[in-house]
Amino acid sequence: AQILRRPYGQAGQSSWQNGQVADHPNTANQVAGGLEWFPELNGGSGGLVFVDAVGASWSNAALSSWSHTPPLTSGNYHNWIAHAGGLIYWGGGNGSSVMYQLGPTGAAVAMPNTPLSAGVNTESAIVVRHPNGADLLLFEVGAMGAIHRFDGISWSNIGVHQINTTSLWIGVPIPEYGVLLFIAHPNDGTAAPYARVY
Repeated sequence: AQILRRPYGQAGQSSWQNGQVADHPNTANQVAGGLEWFPELNGGSGGLVFVDAVGASWSNAALSSWSHTPPLTSGNYHNWIAHAGGLIYWGGGNGSSVMYQLGPTGAAVAMPNTPLSAGVNTESAIVVRHPNGADLLLFEVGAMGAIHRFDGISWSNIGVHQINTTSLWIGVPIPEYGVLLFIAHPNDGTAAPYARVY
């Protein structure tokens, strides 16, 4: 449950410090929850949000204590989390398509399920924040996988992608250029990792 923090401007492995952030609750006692910075939390002072299979927890502005949602169940392990449109979204994990939303005051609600099971592990669709900062994108694993877009209300299919992955992968928005950067690590143990810009 330990979170390490690196002071801005420092580099190197030794710059990561413990004891700067209170240990997260790890309510589900799992190894693969999600952690995200939420700038709108705590009246705009910001804070961290941790999610796992039984809900979300959020820190105070000093990062010294945590509050929790009532139990909100998603799949065990590999839960995804994303900040978009001034809100936190999370869910998925091990074949699950559930999705929740957390607001800046800690209010959590169930949202429409993702069209595909989502997570952060191999053979899962992944959720990535759109470069516009407001929407979410869901990328299906595999060649010519579907892309779905969430506008804060509903999901819609917007086409297919050519990333061609059946591996461990992540997507990161680069809003300054209006692109997404994907990094994939083939899980067959022999092929080299690769990056794609979309």
